[in-house]
Parts: sequence; structure tokens; C-alpha cells
Amino acid sequence: MTDYTKTTNFTAKDSLTTGDPNKVVSGAEIDAEFDALATASASKVDDGANSTLTSLTGLTTPLTVAQGGSGAATLTDGGVLLGSGTGAVTAMAVLADGEMIVGDGTTDPVAESGLTLLQSIGVDNLVDKNPIINGDFNSWQEGEAHLVEVGNGSASPHFADMFTFIENGTPASTWTITQDTSVPTVAESGHLSTSSMKAVCVSDSTGDSGTDGIGIRYTIEGYDFLPYAQQIFTISFWHKHTKTGTQSVVLQNSGNDTSYVAEYTQTTTNTWEKATLTIPASPSAGTWDYTNSAGLKIIWGITAQSSRTFAATGSWVAGGSSIQYASDDSVDNADAASNVFQLAQIKIDKGAVALPFIGRSHQEELSRIHRYFRRMTESTGNYQLASGLYTSTTAFRAFFEFPVEMRAAPTMGDSGDTDFSVQSNLQETVASGFAIANAYPTSAIITMTTSTAVDGDGGILFLESASDGGYLEFDARL
Repeated sequence: MTDYTKTTNFTAKDSLTTGDPNKVVSGAEIDAEFDALATASASKVDDGANSTLTSLTGLTTPLTVAQGGSGAATLTDGGVLLGSGTGAVTAMAVLADGEMIVGDGTTDPVAESGLTLLQSIGVDNLVDKNPIINGDFNSWQEGEAHLVEVGNGSASPHFADMFTFIENGTPASTWTITQDTSVPTVAESGHLSTSSMKAVCVSDSTGDSGTDGIGIRYTIEGYDFLPYAQQIFTISFWHKHTKTGTQSVVLQNSGNDTSYVAEYTQTTTNTWEKATLTIPASPSAGTWDYTNSAGLKIIWGITAQSSRTFAATGSWVAGGSSIQYASDDSVDNADAASNVFQLAQIKIDKGAVALPFIGRSHQEELSRIHRYFRRMTESTGNYQLASGLYTSTTAFRAFFEFPVEMRAAPTMGDSGDTDFSVQSNLQETVASGFAIANAYPTSAIITMTTSTAVDGDGGILFLESASDGGYLEFDARL
């Protein structure tokens, strides 16, 4: 960009005397001036148009916002720019993976992620869509007494109300399952848990054959799995295992004829680590139930022999009719007594992203559990269970109306004949011989015999305060 400089002082010529040859303006002088003007104007930006301006050099301070600049000498590489009125533009830090910019309508927007982001944009309610009930392992209505040395041909007991210890074949290992206080920290998981599930190997798997397998199973009811069926979903959970290396989660439909195996890794022994497993959309083919039976079975493999494993292919596999426990590459968690297999904070989310774990309130979780299992126990004083009628002097019928509709007509269990009494017309008598006369998802009629004859029509069934561990339960679990 060139400035114009005058070559000839034409005003000075006016003071020269007539006849002085320098007083004459020559054509060459005029041409020189016009050439200088042309050169200078050609290198200047036209007023109102800056298309010819390609660079600025020599600036020692940034152009201000009022001058059309940013007011800043440098800007963060990859940072989003924020305006500041007439002040200098500021740059945010580079956004981390999963962060978004959120504004409040007043102050500068900020970068947020995780639960904070969900709460800011008003979709934090999505974290409550977890179809896993009691995934925080807070409710254990049955306690732990029945979970000592399970395995080795024992029945498959439920624990933590909704989970099942399962086995096939005749596996040699036995286990004790407890509600444990070791949990991921808030700093690790972003959630305060107080309980986890802990299985400890009592006797090892020496002698297991090709059809033997042991695992922890959670079964999602068909109604609850339906919103996730034939869509991508993500399973996340925390694990703490003694055995390091490849571990497995197996998904199977109600007919066991369609399966998917996902692998995760325990990197450091006996350390809480998080697994996030994104599962491709389940197929329409196969035996699937989307009503009140088993919709999806999730199995954490503990130990599995060759007939109970298959290759991890990253896709759903059709065929077969038996329960599978692990991938071919999975470690044997039962190869030594005292091995630990521990789980916490289990959840499922739609899509390929694991949202933060948020536990439900105790009342809400218990209400969901009561669709499948309800145990009534004595705590302080006699527990009034139900009212009823005598059909003879020693035959009593109690009528139960469930506070939550159960999945199906339940079975009944009780702690023993001496734990119950019927009170009628100021008389109290021991009740025994419990049996279900009629059962529905919403109610049940229980018959029993009283130890002495009672002259009366109506009465109330009590669980006695003196009972040690007495209970009456209704069970419709999968």
C-alpha cells in the first residue's frame, strides 16, 4: 500500500519572474504527478469495499471489537469464542469428550457433561428408565441365610430379591453370597452406593466337566424389555473380581434360541472397575416374549465348561436351546477357593451411551420389587397380615389384597407353623397348615387350620412378635 508524495511544487512557480524557464509547467511534470497519483490510488482500498485488502502488517496491538477485530492477540486452538460486548472476545477451553455448551440466559455459557448436563437440559428423568430393578443391591428381603454354599447341585436361589444364582450340570464349586459394603466411590462412579453383591468361592471347580456352568442371572420381564427390543442399548456395571482377564456377560431370549455374548476385562485384581457394553439391536427372529414372561436374560458367567461357552462374535447368534454362561476366552472364577466375584450399580440405557447411575428411592424400588416378590416379616410387635373368615371352627381363610399387581398369580411360602396366630372374638389360636386356595396377580386367599376350635365368624391373621425370623411371602419372580 503506497502513499502519494508530490513531485513538483507548483505553487513555488507562481513567485518566479516572468520569463524564468522554471516558471513553465511542463507536460513531463504533469505526467509524473498523475503517474504517482495512479500508483498510490491503485494500492489503496476503495471506500466501502475491501475486497482488495489481503493482509495487515505492522500492527502492534490487536484491533478492538469496535474496529472490527477480536481485541485478542491469541485464541485457544479449538476453543469456542464468546462475545463480551465491546470487550475482547474470549475463547473457551477445548470441549472434552461428551461435553456440551449450556447457557442460563444471563451469564456466559459453560461446558457441562454427565448428570449435570442432563439436569440442565431437562432430561435427567431419562436416567430413571433403568429396567434393572434393585441394580444398586439395597433390598434383600430374604436375607442371606439361604445363600451359604450354594452350587454343587443345589437349587438355584434368588438373592437381592431380583437376582438368581444359577447352575447347570453338576459343577463342583460352592459359593457364599452376601450383601457387601464394598462399593465404588462417589469420585469413581458419581453415585453413592451402600451395597453390592459379593460371591465368594468356598470350594473350587476341580472335577467340572463339559456341561457344567455357574452364573449370576437377572431376568427382565417382557413388558420391561419391549422398549429396548430391536434397538441398540448399553449395559453398564461395576465389577470387582479376584480373577483378572476376560470376563463375560451373556444375553439370551426367553427360548434360549438367540444369544449374544459380550466380553469385559478385569484389569486389576480385587479392584472396582466399570464395564460399558453396547449391544446391537436384537433380532426379530427367535422366541421372544414381550409380555409378562422372560423378555431378556442377562447372565454374568462365573465358571463354564466347553458345552456352556461360545465364541464372542459381536453379533446375535441364532440356534441352540440351552443356557450359555461365557465366551470361549473367559477366565474360570471358580479355580480357587476364596476367589471373589462382585457386582454393583447395574443399569441399561437406550442407545450407545451409558448415562450416569442414579438409584431410585427406597419406596419406589420396593414397589417395583413387589410386582415380583413380597415378604412380610415381624419387626416390632405382632404384625397384622390379613383379615378373614372361619369356614368351620378350626378352618380359617385369610384374604390378601396386594398393594402392587404382581407379574402373575404368585406362589406362597411361610416360615413355619408356630409363627402365626388368628385372633377372633377375644380368642387367640395358633394357625398352621398354610395353603393357597386361590391366587391372582391382585389378590390371594390362604387357608389354614387353627389349633383350637373358635366360636366366631371373622378374625385377623397375625405374625407373632415372638417368632424368630418368621415370614409369609408371595413369589412371582422369573
